[in-house]
Amino acid sequence: MKRLYKILGILFLFAYSAALYDYYRKNKDASVERYRILDDSSELEMSDFLSFQEIWTGMDAEVSVGLVLQKNETLEVKAFIDRHQSWYRAGLVSSEELFTHESYHVKLAKSMAKELNKKIKTNNYGESKIHSELSRYRKRLSFLQKKYDFESNHSLNEVMQIYWECKIDSMLNQEESYELFNNVSAFFPEKPKANYLLYDHDTFLGYTVKKKKIEFIIWNLNEVYLDTLMLENWSVDFLFNQGLTNIIINWTPNHPNAILENHSEDSINMMTFKDKLLLDSVNQLYYARFSYPANPLSDSIYQKMGNQFFNSIKIDSK
Repeated sequence: MKRLYKILGILFLFAYSAALYDYYRKNKDASVERYRILDDSSELEMSDFLSFQEIWTGMDAEVSVGLVLQKNETLEVKAFIDRHQSWYRAGLVSSEELFTHESYHVKLAKSMAKELNKKIKTNNYGESKIHSELSRYRKRLSFLQKKYDFESNHSLNEVMQIYWECKIDSMLNQEESYELFNNVSAFFPEKPKANYLLYDHDTFLGYTVKKKKIEFIIWNLNEVYLDTLMLENWSVDFLFNQGLTNIIINWTPNHPNAILENHSEDSINMMTFKDKLLLDSVNQLYYARFSYPANPLSDSIYQKMGNQFFNSIKIDSK
């Protein structure tokens, strides 16, 4: 019996020591503010990882985020980082991919806060309803964080990581439909940069967002005279001069402003291109493109991203 008590005592001391170590490990710098409230410009920083690395998991990093209700002049939901519950292994410092993955956990929390604040303002919710919606959004955030980790395999699945980055950027910037030209707008996952197309001694202004190996582009071409044969010859020549092969032209695209679309491949660099020629009511031509790595196993995921981009393009000619 004494031996049993001795064993139980040893186990108790071990459990107590482990719990105490775990507490101090997760609060290694209590002098630094534990919770960092995020605003629109806030990004994840290395200083947000204040906990020691987890010893009970095979993961390399974890950032703990949440939603909190703040009362200033009005009630407003804010995303925050729990720095005493956020940790990384030493390898994270040299792993841009993993740091990017964790930063999108932060962006996802910010997108949830932004969406809920818009809902509160639009519907003029009272305090009781706000607390109810906040509880629901916290559960939704937890679900999406786990789904993001699972589908991207913590950044190891490159295709799904790119997909989730575009998805989260789109959620965060869902009201940003960028005015590109006088009468054309399109939704990009983030603010597009200027892109100039040089072809046949002409220079055309365009806009682009490039994320790793995928790219969204739209160019403003010259005013054209509608001629089916001319457009087909121009398209084939334009694509052929870029080194593209397997050029397929479709004259019955589903976009309301498209007059044809192209599917082509760069067989050397293993890239796939989806293009649409868009026309407004005064015969102004626009060229929209989505390019991505050629991979049959991932083609459906990439096409989903491309279709979302093409469907967002709005042309309003007067």
